[in-house]
Amino acid sequence: MIKRNAHRSKTIFFRRWFKKRKEQYKGKRAKETQKINKRPPDPILLFLVVFLLIFGLVMVFDASVVFSYAYFGDKYKFIVQQLIWVGVGSIVLVFTYFFPYKFYKFLTIPMLVITLGLLGAVILFSSKISGAQRWLDLGNFIIQPSELAKLTYIIYISVWLTKERKYNTWKEYLKVELIPFLFSTGLVSGMVIAGNDMGTACIILFISFIMYFISAKTKLQRQGLLLTLGLVITILAAFVAIQPYRISRVEVFLDLLKGDIRDPTKSGFQIYQILIAIGSGGWFGVGFTKSLQKYDLVETTAATDSIFAIIGEEFGFLICLALIGLFLAITLRGLRIAERVKDRLGSMLASGVAVWIGTQAFINIAANIGLIPLTGVPLPLISYGGSSMVTLMAALGILLNVSRHAEIEKDKLSEMLLPIMSKARKSRVSLA
Repeated sequence: MIKRNAHRSKTIFFRRWFKKRKEQYKGKRAKETQKINKRPPDPILLFLVVFLLIFGLVMVFDASVVFSYAYFGDKYKFIVQQLIWVGVGSIVLVFTYFFPYKFYKFLTIPMLVITLGLLGAVILFSSKISGAQRWLDLGNFIIQPSELAKLTYIIYISVWLTKERKYNTWKEYLKVELIPFLFSTGLVSGMVIAGNDMGTACIILFISFIMYFISAKTKLQRQGLLLTLGLVITILAAFVAIQPYRISRVEVFLDLLKGDIRDPTKSGFQIYQILIAIGSGGWFGVGFTKSLQKYDLVETTAATDSIFAIIGEEFGFLICLALIGLFLAITLRGLRIAERVKDRLGSMLASGVAVWIGTQAFINIAANIGLIPLTGVPLPLISYGGSSMVTLMAALGILLNVSRHAEIEKDKLSEMLLPIMSKARKSRVSLA
């Protein structure tokens, strides 16, 4: 009886002790969470995003006014639609900014299943537009699931790469890590390619390669990375070879390298007009709204894939160089946030979003200046398009969210921007 009472008193003591420690831990976590919630997002990143959004809206109106009036009798049609998409994207950005990103580990599989379902629906039910099968008509609006696939894949692979896997031999490594990685990457990018969207598939593959490179620590992982790179290049070359319109683009590009334009009235028409636009701009451009090539690029995406050419024509080489610098700054800032955040999931998410923006900007600009064959990849935050804008702003909301958890030294620009942000925050609170 005495032993039983002693055992019972010990149990009660330990229960109280654990309860007290749990309450202390919860209190500490609550204080840390409250402290993080009070932190503002990275001011430099936020400034760059807002600036590019405003500049993009101005350029979409300028580049689309001819097409909008010629085909719809309303020169404001495209800019109004873009403003709506930016508004929707802003709401989504605010949501992903405040949503705890650690909860994504519970949502990756449902998000991936939904995205694959939408990609499958595109392959089965959508019709081809300009050789591509990317859009899904939902009645009142059209979506492009391949844009959602970029965001979904980044979240999925970020969560997957943070999980610990044990292996000692090459055979174990193949079974436990490399084959699952190749399967998931191949499944998503393969379904995107099946919709004839090679540009987006290349972005997804490049993001996967870089994120795996960032997370690679062992010798086996580095060897697997080289194997993956060789496999990806071989598969992409095979997909190019089986589609006539892709072969045509490559032939136009190869002739361009020789200093010639193949068939400037048909297959080489778009790159011919793009190069005329950029060449006409010179150092300082012909002037805002004074582009002539947007009349010739009406049928070939002056406000979407070729908007960089219109910027080059109207503002010149120096502004194009500054624009490239802004995209480079966003990419490097995102990677800096990834480096300084403490938890691995936040680091991988920030890396994925930063690589996405940098890769997509590079592919669009490189295609417009003839460094690579033309692709249907929009210029981030600038080109016209709803699906691209909303998904990219959702991703930027995640990046800004992660930036609150990163320990980044304040620089002069941050010190200038932080007081403005704090005043805006106080005014918002007082209005509420």
